[in-house]
Amino acid sequence: MCTVGLMLNGCTIEDTMPGSPSFLGGQIKGGDVVEIVDGKAVSLETLVDLIRGSDRPGSKMEMQLRGPDRTLKTVHMLRQPRTQVLERRDLFLMLDEMRSMASTHVMEQRGKKKPDEPLIRRSEERRVGKECRSRW
Repeated sequence: MCTVGLMLNGCTIEDTMPGSPSFLGGQIKGGDVVEIVDGKAVSLETLVDLIRGSDRPGSKMEMQLRGPDRTLKTVHMLRQPRTQVLERRDLFLMLDEMRSMASTHVMEQRGKKKPDEPLIRRSEERRVGKECRSRW
């Protein structure tokens, strides 16, 4: 089964799945309405089947979307296996969590010193650098 990682409410896009082709393209936003897929007008009954297409990974898809401001845009994507999109989503979420934890750690460190002071002082850099050179 193939997907492009859209989270839909009817024909309206609510969000894109992190790591999916629709997310990585950056053109699709929440609130966009899918009107045409691969040259065919969509309905609630046909939308999912049209997005899946031939269910062949790597097949091209063209979508016409109407934005919340009523402008029409055309987006091109490649369909990917659902398992690959889900794995990439999990990786993106894990990396985002790690980034958030690292940011929190840096903010905690900055709270223990003056805001404009670097986390590592120059004297510490020289000491750490000498220790590393002496080990190798």
